[in-house]
Amino acid sequence: MDQIKKLALLIDAENICADQVEQVIDAASQYGCITLKRAYGNWQKDELRKWPPVLKHHAIKAVQQFDYVSGKNTTDIALVIDAVSLLYQNRYDGFVIASSDSDYTPLAIHLREAGAFVMGIGEEKSLDAFRRSCDVFEVLPADVKEPEIVQTASLEPTPMPQTYDMEAIHGLLREAYTKYRHTDGYAYSSAAGMVIKEFDPSFKAKSFGYRNLQALIGAFPQKYEIRWDGIIFRYRCLEEKPGKNRNSKALLHQKAILEYLDQNGSAGRKDLDQLLSLSASATRGVLRLMVADGIIVAEGNHMKRVYKRSV
Repeated sequence: MDQIKKLALLIDAENICADQVEQVIDAASQYGCITLKRAYGNWQKDELRKWPPVLKHHAIKAVQQFDYVSGKNTTDIALVIDAVSLLYQNRYDGFVIASSDSDYTPLAIHLREAGAFVMGIGEEKSLDAFRRSCDVFEVLPADVKEPEIVQTASLEPTPMPQTYDMEAIHGLLREAYTKYRHTDGYAYSSAAGMVIKEFDPSFKAKSFGYRNLQALIGAFPQKYEIRWDGIIFRYRCLEEKPGKNRNSKALLHQKAILEYLDQNGSAGRKDLDQLLSLSASATRGVLRLMVADGIIVAEGNHMKRVYKRSV
């Protein structure tokens, strides 16, 4: 988490549907900044006719690979050759292989042995051998609808379920912004995705009623200023007035946490859930605000995280 991973996304277009590309990009963006996007296939094939508008929309480079012999999939070989070539250019921290084909298992093992981060993205049918050869494997839903090609600036959200605690997410977005913002004052949304995933690996923007993380950020213009640089989404946290969103109940929760830390030195999440008698998500919201305000500090990963008073 010291720096944002630069990822190379390699898509086997003869194994992944054009309808699934948006989900592939959303999933990969949670782990770094996609700086290279290529899709491999024989674009003369009838079954790939849906791909051209998707390639243009997502600025994906199409790599043509003819079938020299009937029945042989030369697309796999072309992707593997490119992946190894890119590996030894030392320009990418990780590789995302979008395919359900277990033939990519040796490639994933080779990339990991060379020290690269490897993410696999495929359908449920993907074999365990390929899944386990990757650092992370994301399963795509089997029932994919026809893709809706929209303008990237369209960030209208669907109604958000009220059972989720958005304050925790806002706290994580501010934490990512503070840690990863550039000299021009903006941070990549991929950085926010990494911070949120570290805190809660099961996070999905769709659970909050938004099509992706960018849509979630764009739905709060009072909190964030956004900027599109071609296909790259960046955001800037706007200054909030002191005391905003800090009601009396939240202050009581903060006071209880500080008293507990004074007595015990540190506390885990389960200790604080029990102390406040709140749901896990509600406790996370209180802790996020306290960390963002510099009242307490969080140490360790999400599985063994402990909280202490700020020095």
